[in-house]
Amino acid sequence: MAFPKEILKKFENDSPKKILERLKKDRTFFRDFVYNASELMVLPYGLDPYFSRQYTEEVYDAWIDDLKRVSRHDMKSEELDHFKHASHLCFWIRRMGPILELMEKDSFPPDSHGDKGRELDLITKYRNEYLAFRIGLTICGDFEPHSKHPKLTYDYIASLCRFMRYKHVSPHALFLIYKSLFSEKERPYFDEYLPLLAEA
Repeated sequence: MAFPKEILKKFENDSPKKILERLKKDRTFFRDFVYNASELMVLPYGLDPYFSRQYTEEVYDAWIDDLKRVSRHDMKSEELDHFKHASHLCFWIRRMGPILELMEKDSFPPDSHGDKGRELDLITKYRNEYLAFRIGLTICGDFEPHSKHPKLTYDYIASLCRFMRYKHVSPHALFLIYKSLFSEKERPYFDEYLPLLAEA
């Protein structure tokens, strides 16, 4: 599945840090960003997202409160990195579920064939989980070099969406997921230990 960098095209004249700061300071910008991100994700499948403005506002409030709390208590007032910003935002989008429904666009019927059909089923079933993960992934990716951008399979995203829907996935767990996806993968961590185990 393609990396969702297209979400930030309209903001390409701003640095990632400026975009993130504006998301935190400007409630209207935040709401528009989430709406636009959702539309860009589902329009290729012939869908149109129907949002709850109230739930979107609650996402913003909970996210800002979380960032302040974590910075104050866990990070000793140090600046939070993009992984922490993304993981807490992903958590609250999933938890609040701002997308109430995905409606078919009359002039653009959904493509339900092949891989696109599988992705359509995934987005329809896990609309808020999918949106939450992809927005967080985009924020992380905008700060990280292209060489670190992960190539995620359908099975990976489907499993993660199911896990986020039916299990409690904390912001700390999401932080580790995003961090690991963008980590260097030059060789498996356990390579140096396998020969020792074989000799034991």
